[in-house]
Amino acid sequence: MKRVLCITCCLLMSCLPITGASQTNSDEAKRLYEAGAENFSIKNYVEAAALFRQAYSLSPVWKLWFNIGQSEAAAKHYGLALEAFEKYLALGGDEIPALDMENVIREVKLLRELVGKIEVENAPDGAEIHVDETFRSKLPLVSELRVAAGIPHQVDIIYNGNIIHSQPLTVGSAGIVVVRVKGGRERALAMPFSVTDDDFNSASQKKGENPALNLTTRQRPTLIQPLPKAPANLKPLKIFTLTSGILALASGGAAVTFWVLAGKKNDDLTAAANQLKAASAPNESLEAKAYDLREEVDRYDALTTAMVISSAVFTTATAVSGIILLVKHKENMALESGAVALVPGAITMRF
Repeated sequence: MKRVLCITCCLLMSCLPITGASQTNSDEAKRLYEAGAENFSIKNYVEAAALFRQAYSLSPVWKLWFNIGQSEAAAKHYGLALEAFEKYLALGGDEIPALDMENVIREVKLLRELVGKIEVENAPDGAEIHVDETFRSKLPLVSELRVAAGIPHQVDIIYNGNIIHSQPLTVGSAGIVVVRVKGGRERALAMPFSVTDDDFNSASQKKGENPALNLTTRQRPTLIQPLPKAPANLKPLKIFTLTSGILALASGGAAVTFWVLAGKKNDDLTAAANQLKAASAPNESLEAKAYDLREEVDRYDALTTAMVISSAVFTTATAVSGIILLVKHKENMALESGAVALVPGAITMRF
């Protein structure tokens, strides 16, 4: 069964008057933001994340990291989503509303269980790390490089436009994989520096811009598969729930039957007692009959009580196992879809 947990992210905008070149950047940032919101609404999450990052590169509004995190989580890029939400918390600080803070912290805790870390050794400073054809960082790393756990990734180390190391890997949940570049530093020193048009163009870009915030079509990450965690086997629990439900009904039916029989025997006992009162002389056979009827009444009363208790026990067991079955079923649906619940919230953008 496929299920994607999706909570609509309300995207509102307002703007402040800005002039000159800043006005141009602001207008373009708004356009990219609106395009990202539109792509998010039609579930094109990869494109939405890329557009939000481009908007941030033009106008660094910290609230955009929330939308980036939403988009990356919906696209199952858990490593990128975790980084985005952490930047949202770090940059927003005390300006983040308490409820939004609580929701994002809860999401961060969940995402940390779905990612692992990559470390790189023996590579030259300035080398680029690409994961699944997406630029992630330059060396030396200033923060942890995290990727979705349980699925294969392709890591490429690029220096001066040349791939000096390429390695497929899979990281476990909360695990660490070390990428060791053999002869990386020596090879890097032997390579000539190649200056391209992109190098000259990058000099005119905004100072301090992070290449990771401006993903190109070539660099854009591809959709990844859900974590390969097997859903729980619910068959034994289903059988137990069904069996306990049947036993609860059977015990309840037996309790009603014994209660009716006890009532009939009690009526017979009352009639025998009245006959004994009306008799002018002692009647041993009638007294024996009354004694036997009293024993039958007591026996049916005891059986009724036992069946009522049994029915209550089986009913409770059915209810508890039914609740557990429902919870496990929802967990299985989430595992089959591989989705991470999106954090609810409304973001107002000011460029």
